[in-house]
Amino acid sequence: MVRSSPSRGTGSEEKAVKMVLKFGRGSFGYAAGASALAVGCTLAGIGAGTADAATAATAAARLAKVSGFAVVNGSVTADGATFAWHRDAGATTYRIVIGNASTPTAGAAYDGDKLTGRSVTVSTLAPGTAYKAKISANRPGGVSEWSQWVLFYTNAAPGAPGAKGARGLRGAHGQRGPQGPSGVVSTKTYTLEADPSGVRDSIVTGGSFTSHEQLVKAVTLTAGPYLLNVNFMATPNGITSGDVFPQFFVYNGAAKSDFSNDLFNVGSGALARFNSSTPTDQVNSYYSGSNEIVVPPGGETLNVYAFGYDSDHQTGSYELNDATLTATALKPAK
Repeated sequence: MVRSSPSRGTGSEEKAVKMVLKFGRGSFGYAAGASALAVGCTLAGIGAGTADAATAATAAARLAKVSGFAVVNGSVTADGATFAWHRDAGATTYRIVIGNASTPTAGAAYDGDKLTGRSVTVSTLAPGTAYKAKISANRPGGVSEWSQWVLFYTNAAPGAPGAKGARGLRGAHGQRGPQGPSGVVSTKTYTLEADPSGVRDSIVTGGSFTSHEQLVKAVTLTAGPYLLNVNFMATPNGITSGDVFPQFFVYNGAAKSDFSNDLFNVGSGALARFNSSTPTDQVNSYYSGSNEIVVPPGGETLNVYAFGYDSDHQTGSYELNDATLTATALKPAK
């Protein structure tokens, strides 16, 4: 443009033109006149004007994530869930993508685009599976960034129904059983001993019961039903030559010669033979028995006797180490 000028300018004009050309070549190429400098300065300015700030705000709004995206409490089922989010003033529609959390590289299990409103229910998922979901907004200026993943688990599928039970006989009823005691009222344990001094007791054996029984305790009970339990431990001694069979008898009062007031007996098997090579280390035997009784009005006293039979029908004995009787009072049956 300068070369095509028909005449040379004054000195000051020529200097101005050279300055314009020099600046133009260094910044934007050829420029025409001093007015080009003003235009160039505006384009090269670092600070953004009002129009630039508005453009940046629009871009930020377009990229902002949808807020409040979550699974609605109590909405998870075996095949899906309900999701809710906060309304986005600039959104036209929303998109939700759900993927299997265990296989993140697999395709989406659900991809819902063009969603409106602030919630959606999905019911096409597999039961008993871990999933993750995210949401984005479709805005006039473009698509927003995705929200954070939300993890949830679908419920397990219900089990198969059980087999149908057999039909009962119409009108048939089982026979009613007897009414039993309705519960425990109290329990008390009595120590049984033939020698209250605490010395090991020797129980004489052999002969008839009425001639060799030994009273080890008299227990008085009030009226009502009871569960009685007798436990004792016996040891053989050197006096006996044959097998000895220890026994305990519980009578209602003093034993009668016809045994009519005998309530129950305890005994099972013979003691081990006495070992003379180890006189202080013998084999102990344990015996136990129980029975339910009803004490009549006014109460009664029970006599507990220790006894024993000899296989050789001779007179012998055994050591009674310890013995107890436990009386458990029961509630009367209605």
